Amino acid sequence: FILTHPSRVSTFAKKPKTQTETGKPDAKVRRQSNTKDLASAVTKEDGTAYAVIAGGSKVKFDLKVKEKEAPAPAETPAAADTTLAAPQPESQAPDTKTDLTGLFTEKPQSGEVAVGENINFVAKVNAASLLKKPTIKWFKGKWMDLASKSGKNLQLKELYDRNSKVYTFEMQIIAAKPSFAGAYRCEVSSRDKFDSCNFDLTVHGGCPHTIQSLGEAGELDFSALLKKSASKSQVKNEPDEDVWEILQKAPASEYEKIAFQYGITDLRGMLKRLKKMKKEEKKSEAFLKKLDPAYQVEKGHKMKLCIEVANEDVDVKWLKNGQEIQSTGRYIFESVGNKRYLTINHCSLSDDATYTCVVGDEKCTTELFVKEPPVTITSHLEDQMVMKGERVELECEVSEEGATVKWEKDGVELTRDESFKYRFKKDGRKHVLIINEATKEDCGHYTVKTNGGESMAELMVSGKCLRQTTQQIEIHLCSTMLNMIASIRGSNHLQSIKHVHADIGFAVLKLDLQFFGEHFGSPTSEPVGLCVDDISDTTVSLKWRTPEHLGSSELDGYGVEYCKEGSDEWVPAFEGLTERTSVIIRDLPTGEKMQFRVRAYNTAGPSAPTSLAQAVTIREIMQKPKIWIPRNLRQTLIKKVEETINLVIPFQGKPRPVITWSKDGEHLNPKQVSVRNSDTDTILFIRKSERKDSGKYEVKLQIENVEDTASISIQIVDLPGSPEKLKIMDVWGFNVALEWKPPKDNGNCEITGYMVQKADKKTMEWYTVYELYRRTNCVVADLIMGNEYIFRIYAVNMVGLSLEPCFSADSAYIQKTGFEYKPPTYKEHDFSEAPKFTHPLVSRSVIAGYNATLSCSVRGIPKPKVTWYKNKMDISNEAKYRMFSRQGVLTLEIRKPCSFDGGVYMCKAVNTSGEDAVECKLEIRRKYP
Repeated sequence: FILTHPSRVSTFAKKPKTQTETGKPDAKVRRQSNTKDLASAVTKEDGTAYAVIAGGSKVKFDLKVKEKEAPAPAETPAAADTTLAAPQPESQAPDTKTDLTGLFTEKPQSGEVAVGENINFVAKVNAASLLKKPTIKWFKGKWMDLASKSGKNLQLKELYDRNSKVYTFEMQIIAAKPSFAGAYRCEVSSRDKFDSCNFDLTVHGGCPHTIQSLGEAGELDFSALLKKSASKSQVKNEPDEDVWEILQKAPASEYEKIAFQYGITDLRGMLKRLKKMKKEEKKSEAFLKKLDPAYQVEKGHKMKLCIEVANEDVDVKWLKNGQEIQSTGRYIFESVGNKRYLTINHCSLSDDATYTCVVGDEKCTTELFVKEPPVTITSHLEDQMVMKGERVELECEVSEEGATVKWEKDGVELTRDESFKYRFKKDGRKHVLIINEATKEDCGHYTVKTNGGESMAELMVSGKCLRQTTQQIEIHLCSTMLNMIASIRGSNHLQSIKHVHADIGFAVLKLDLQFFGEHFGSPTSEPVGLCVDDISDTTVSLKWRTPEHLGSSELDGYGVEYCKEGSDEWVPAFEGLTERTSVIIRDLPTGEKMQFRVRAYNTAGPSAPTSLAQAVTIREIMQKPKIWIPRNLRQTLIKKVEETINLVIPFQGKPRPVITWSKDGEHLNPKQVSVRNSDTDTILFIRKSERKDSGKYEVKLQIENVEDTASISIQIVDLPGSPEKLKIMDVWGFNVALEWKPPKDNGNCEITGYMVQKADKKTMEWYTVYELYRRTNCVVADLIMGNEYIFRIYAVNMVGLSLEPCFSADSAYIQKTGFEYKPPTYKEHDFSEAPKFTHPLVSRSVIAGYNATLSCSVRGIPKPKVTWYKNKMDISNEAKYRMFSRQGVLTLEIRKPCSFDGGVYMCKAVNTSGEDAVECKLEIRRKYP
């Protein structure tokens, strides 16, 4: 390891040719070959580059070994018959900090590792005697700092043991490669102390890569080595990686994949806020430390925001989305010195917002992102086997409502295509994949994936009828059994039994019974909940629920009919009946308005029809209507009276949906509220808001029978009215008890307190007694006797003070009371204290020729007499020294010390109660030319 500084001279007095000399007789000399210490005899293999290190200097040279005719043992490297090439001196003096001071308690040792394995290098530093936290640096070769190369193959860690005060620094090399081998260096520094250690890494197996030299053999370009290859598969993120940092570094094409992987529900809002973040912050006068640009916390955990202010007495305000935060059980404010804390307990998705800290006219802003826990699958998919043409529903249940899932078939993601073959249904935590008419091509493995797990099921579709041919077996039954069957069927019209059919495929016996006479029983009630599930240019998908009453016999199926609007000619959608409660009607005329109805059938006949509420236009809905409520409107929007309200609500839907606004279930007043619509958003505008504009506003998008609704709550607040019936309840001593009633008008928001003021009737100058008092009664104390007082009270809410106060009807006179004042007697306290040094002298090492100071602090009553000693000799009258004493801090200044001024210095303090002394050692170092 080499430290350089131009002002220092080399330790070598003579450069190596056949021998080496040093300028210091006690200098420690090491000889190295290829960065390894040399201590053996010279052989033919020793013909290579050498270096001699003495103190902080290093000299390089090359050694060439010639073979003799008569070989003789070499005594030392210098005595061998060698020819030395021209030396290449490197006069590199030690760093200006200091020489090596032995900070390491455990140094990293050289190690060996096989290709592909991991290895750790550990360094430990004892910080008990250090005034500042030590700084560690890891190097590869001479100058390559590894701090900026940490990543997939290199990790740097730091641990601190508070009990032993030992720092542990660790460098971990992951999946070692042959090119990682070489010389490494570890440096540690703390103010004027410094230490360094060299170690080697050997990698076994594989061929090392050919790498361009950077000054010394074996130096490695870690930036190329640790660069991610484009052909490698995506590596899983470390648990401590921040989603905000990942999004900042990722390309735009990867945003949706990252959002799905980390459970981001509002990717659009998150990207907008990241875009608005300021890249550079101006220097602030009010803040010493501002909030970071963004924070992330998991749902249900606690978050603590901290800032540092320049003035400890200044008040700060915390805002959430522009609204001031009140101290509650979830929001806790703390003030410790010049630090201000905001603690948010049990973070929820509503806490995902913009937070601002305001100090005077300055403010700092941050974004808090609440990360939802991974979505797991609580109810897995089940294997199914169906007949060709039947409806298939694959259902699963996840841990969170509204979670995003991805469906795959044999590893290929499923999407909603034009043929509507696959439909995806979401109902709370349940997710369903629907295949309307199964075919043999639908056989395979279906997978549903979330960001916290996946579930797989196999679907088998059979094209053969599961039932075998029915064999008719003629059975003669006795009259008793006939009567039993007749009683079961509830009819006396049983005439005869022809055959008994045995269904071999299902082993179920069916009786073919012949009846005579009229049909008996009652039909079912009509189906319920008929609605349009999907629509395209030529098809309509309908669904409904089974009837509430099935009648006297089982349900045979459903019949679906349609007709054009304005026509009474109903056409069957298909031949026969269907047993399913959903159907797709195809080959409908594009652009026509059609009406649909469904009947339920049993043995008694059809039920009453159930129809759609309105006709359906046959056209494809390219994009279902969906309203995107901005994050700041998901909670109540609070505005002051006469402020402008401008709500921009983005949405999606093709063709353009019909947009309808309402307030509390009623249509809006166009004179007060303006609505403007476009293809992508709708705007609600109120130029001057009034109290009556408060309420719940609902917006509805509708494309044919498909619709989406959303609601927004608006609260218009105003100044409160004045309190009522202020009374003086009691007067005693210098105190007056007051009581009043809250105002009738609270300004449409909570009354946060009351301001109580008093005035002397002589001067009528008002003084505030309580600025924000929450109760409706109080006691005004410390009044002056002989004066007559009147009182007034203001009501306070989030907008401000009430316009008019409430005055007390009567006045309160403080009576004069005659009494003789007897001053109390106190025992005189003895404040004397023996001298005691609260801060001792600290041993120092200084450079000759520069003024040096020794400082300590002492306390004692009465003020102690201070005397300075050098090597136990009084130096109070020496002209070379100056003594200072300020507020108990004692300072000894030594003017331009030389080597003779080194020694043990002592400071002694004496008063009538005792004495105390401290001492230290002063070392004078030689000043280099």
